[in-house]
Amino acid sequence: MLNERAQEIKLPDKIYFRIGEVSEYTGIKPYVLRYWETEFPEIKPIRRKSQRLYDRETIYLIMKIKHMLYEQNYTIAGGKKEAQRGDEPKTCNNKGKRVAKRNPYRAKIYSIHKENRVI
Repeated sequence: MLNERAQEIKLPDKIYFRIGEVSEYTGIKPYVLRYWETEFPEIKPIRRKSQRLYDRETIYLIMKIKHMLYEQNYTIAGGKKEAQRGDEPKTCNNKGKRVAKRNPYRAKIYSIHKENRVI
């Protein structure tokens, strides 16, 4: 879903884009992009002659962060964790909440703990 939205952005056939161009394509003001650079270490534009130049991959990352913050209502801290986590596999717990897969033995430990509580 997000990748489809990111791909919908028609980017010209260029390698690098200036901050004003990225702002136009993504709908995010330049000062917000500069702030996100300080908050998200994954956003690292190339600096040449005191200009920020973003590549396509970084623009898609910016769109992912925008989606998390504006549409999924993540906080900056939550967005940082999610961006750093990357493409780690997700599963749903019994309440329908998305959780990251951590320990393969977690379900077994939980069931043993649950059995001990019942006794």
